[in-house]
Amino acid sequence: EARDQRPLWRLDVGLLADDEVCKRVRKSIESYLDLNDTGEVQVGMVWEALKAVIRGELISIRAHRERKERQERERLVGELLEVDRRYAEAPEEGLLGERRSLQVKFDLLTTRKAETQWRRAQGAVYEYGEKASRMLAHQLRKRDAAREIGGVTDGAGKVVQRGLDVNGVFRDFYGELYRSE
Repeated sequence: EARDQRPLWRLDVGLLADDEVCKRVRKSIESYLDLNDTGEVQVGMVWEALKAVIRGELISIRAHRERKERQERERLVGELLEVDRRYAEAPEEGLLGERRSLQVKFDLLTTRKAETQWRRAQGAVYEYGEKASRMLAHQLRKRDAAREIGGVTDGAGKVVQRGLDVNGVFRDFYGELYRSE
């Protein structure tokens, strides 16, 4: 397996803690469904495409945040260098306070970045760790996917896809099949 490929996308659950992100994703979902849920396309296809839209929206939000944080770190480094240069020319107590304030902001940003990297590394250890458990997890996912019933056709020829309705179609079918005459 080539490791120079881009890693699988994982949902950054920290994004979901932000109300603005949730509102933006909700708005994307509503907009998508207004345009695409016309009944002309199978529900499964609409659902799969909706998941891709949500993923794209979350990737966009995360990339924007990472870009802003990187720019903020670069700005803080520039300001720190400037304060250091001014302090070297004319040492003042006010410049030391300004430097401490900038350093605290920089430390908070880099700590957040380190925490994010650590969480990603923990996920990678879980996902790519022991091969036996990884293989077992894959087999379980495959088995569960094989057992899922996407939809059935009822007695009237209508396709039913909701879980309870599918159960009802099966109940009616087998009830009719085994009814004694």
